[in-house]
Amino acid sequence: MMRSLRLGWLASVIAMMVTAGSSWYDLLLVPDAGSQQVAISGYQVFPIISALLLLQGAAILVSLLTPPTVTRWVAAGLAVLQAWHLIATFFGATASIETAAASKLSELTGVTGQAQQQLVEAASSTDAPIFYLIALGVNVVALLLNSLLSPPKPPSRSNPEQSDDSSSLWESQS
Repeated sequence: MMRSLRLGWLASVIAMMVTAGSSWYDLLLVPDAGSQQVAISGYQVFPIISALLLLQGAAILVSLLTPPTVTRWVAAGLAVLQAWHLIATFFGATASIETAAASKLSELTGVTGQAQQQLVEAASSTDAPIFYLIALGVNVVALLLNSLLSPPKPPSRSNPEQSDDSSSLWESQS
């Protein structure tokens, strides 16, 4: 069971990597601006994605090398972080995409503000943010399952009958 939980966790992290690296917004610049096609990825929209994915990779490695109790705590902490990121991404994606696009246009052309609109011939959003949100939601569920369903530390077995037997064994030797 632990193995399938970890594989689900790893699969959700890989899905997040792929969807974050995909183009979230495409721009086609006018010929005067070089007729470039510009793609804005999720990593440009939310730079925190890189850090969160690296943290998850480290957490998966920790879960392989430590007892299940540690995995439970790490997964619970990451579930809180990822839930926060899910909410922030859901409500702030549009504004963050616009900010990232303006920043990229400013970097490429040197033009800022309202004048950037004249440099864009066509702009289109993709479905990648939706797929990222789905992968992120699956990741939160995988983390919650890892934190709740990981087997706890097995209880130490102290059998009271054994202590009586061992004392009677010593008493019989005298």
